[in-house]
Amino acid sequence: NIRDFQTSVSDVNSFQLPYKSPNRSPKLPATLTNLGRISFNGWVTGFINDMVAFGNLNTAIGKLSSDIRLLTDPATGLPGYKGDIVTSGFNVGKFLGAEQLLGLFSLNAVVEGRGLTRQTADLNINGNIVSAEVLGYNFENVSLKGDITNQKFNGELLISDPNISLDFNGMVNFESQEPIFDFYATVENA
Repeated sequence: NIRDFQTSVSDVNSFQLPYKSPNRSPKLPATLTNLGRISFNGWVTGFINDMVAFGNLNTAIGKLSSDIRLLTDPATGLPGYKGDIVTSGFNVGKFLGAEQLLGLFSLNAVVEGRGLTRQTADLNINGNIVSAEVLGYNFENVSLKGDITNQKFNGELLISDPNISLDFNGMVNFESQEPIFDFYATVENA
């Protein structure tokens, strides 16, 4: 039981693990620096390279609740995850370094994958988004199901927003500055 654990990426990067550890000094992805000071309360069980975290995380860019398994992918060394996350006003754009595209998100999702940056993310997501800032507009009532790999989203997106109803099935490529779309969609009330 952890009542109030506070840290930062620079704190964690300064840790020294036991002498025989393959990675004596863990280095977290630079993207995590965007979280700022981190405060966690909840439960953590497991090992340094394979653990389960259940609790609440407060950061400089929003709140996150989790019931998630965190591990290191032995093949790539990337952080892996599998479980449930809930965010409240979490700045996804700042976290991913995509502030011109994305802003605050409030969502409830099941995720499984690895990688924490736009370049390394390889994940499956299935969830409901209460609100999401995309290209300056705050969308409401969004269902999302798909895969994010190689800076591409491939899947389904249903939006039931006061200003638009959308049933999207396809791909969005975020590799270049301007996104590339390949999809089928039904749009109403736009």
